[in-house]
Amino acid sequence: MASGHFLAGYAGILNGSGPEAAYDWAAADAVAGLQGGAENYALAPIAHPAGWIEVNPALVKDPSSVAAGFGENGRTANPGNNEAALAIASIRNTQVMVGQLGTFDDYFADSVGRIGLLGEQSNEALETQNLVMKELNEKRQSVSGVDMNEELTNMIKYQHGFNAAARFITTVNSMLDTIINRMGV
Repeated sequence: MASGHFLAGYAGILNGSGPEAAYDWAAADAVAGLQGGAENYALAPIAHPAGWIEVNPALVKDPSSVAAGFGENGRTANPGNNEAALAIASIRNTQVMVGQLGTFDDYFADSVGRIGLLGEQSNEALETQNLVMKELNEKRQSVSGVDMNEELTNMIKYQHGFNAAARFITTVNSMLDTIINRMGV
């Protein structure tokens, strides 16, 4: 099954049938191929497209105006005849995809599975990247980082050393003063 292509000739949306007339999501002008008879179709990427779907008010007023059956000899279908609706519904399980290799259900199941797999792969890649970043940050911190406890311990050690050296010099200075000035040489 060709990825991104499907045949909708049965629904009368595309101008032709087969792979050459198939809708292709990757083509920039693919929407131009969605022209059919008196009806024109337009697609727009919106956040929640299902929220914009509504039943035609004319059908709400008169549900019997839905052409759900096949008429005979130019006459309308008998009430309760739903053969056309059943034929449309059967397209779901009929192999109509490009090359008649799958049904619409197969296509959508494949698409959902592929999107799920891509989502899972993206999540795993993100998790891997986060772990790599964490490890790199830890290595950077171990090489150039400052451990506050170690630095505080060193400061206290050096301060005590400085105080001891200052007392030693004060003591030596006092002894020299005593020797020089008080012994009367």
